[in-house]
Amino acid sequence: MVFKRDAAFNSSVFGGQVRFSGAVFHGLAGFDGCRFEAIAAFRKVRFQGRAMFRTVEFKGYGLFDSSSFRREGRFTNTCFSRGGNFTNVQFEGRTDFSGVYSLSKSVPIYESVRFSRRWYGDDETFWRFIKQASQEAGHYQLAGESFYNERCANLCWRFRGANYDELSRIKKIGRILWGIRLVPELVFGRLLFGYGERPIRVLVASVMVILICAFFYSLPGAEVMYRGDPSLSEQSFMDGLYFSTITFTTLGFGDMYPAREHLPTRVVAMVESISGACLMALFVVCLAKRYSRG
Repeated sequence: MVFKRDAAFNSSVFGGQVRFSGAVFHGLAGFDGCRFEAIAAFRKVRFQGRAMFRTVEFKGYGLFDSSSFRREGRFTNTCFSRGGNFTNVQFEGRTDFSGVYSLSKSVPIYESVRFSRRWYGDDETFWRFIKQASQEAGHYQLAGESFYNERCANLCWRFRGANYDELSRIKKIGRILWGIRLVPELVFGRLLFGYGERPIRVLVASVMVILICAFFYSLPGAEVMYRGDPSLSEQSFMDGLYFSTITFTTLGFGDMYPAREHLPTRVVAMVESISGACLMALFVVCLAKRYSRG
């Protein structure tokens, strides 16, 4: 089935099963305001133009697996009463799932879904839809993963901003330069903290800080002293690891300390203690966030 021109089915009511599987829409595919009383199959459909499914009500399953949206795919305020299937769907243009919701306790299937404009943040509303459906279905870990993807998409969108493609080259450069303000969120919020969904990253960062500082403390010129024997200023790696661990955890037993006249070691110890307090707090927040859902 090939539609060479615009195909408008707006506000139509489909009483039985609908099969558009394998169809090709070269122009507009308009299904705004439609109601599908049974299964609506759009499998392996190629939407070459704009695909509009705004305010659509799928009483049955909405099946879009292996379809491709070349220009636009808009599902604004659409209802998937029994769920949907977006397996292997390719969204190559602008995508909008704002206000999409599900009335059932099933989570839409979205394995291997791809967004060509992912670096523009076009997948943000899709992951918000999956997050809400997962929470209502009680799949809190899946909701957490969707929340992470949603926040990553939001960061990409804020970096470029709205209507980035329509800007002139000079304005694009200015928009990118203005996006540098998001570097702290990129480093700490996304890469390190994982928006609260990646506690393992915090643990790995903590171990790396401890090991790097331990190596520094074990250097011959670090001058980490034993309180019982001030003349012993060169420590082994295990001694440096011990001092690094108690400094990172802010325990500070007092049996080892950096020499007063050696400023670099004192600075490293101060930075490590601050890093340890921050990373331990982040780890606790991650655990609390992951295990207190529902």
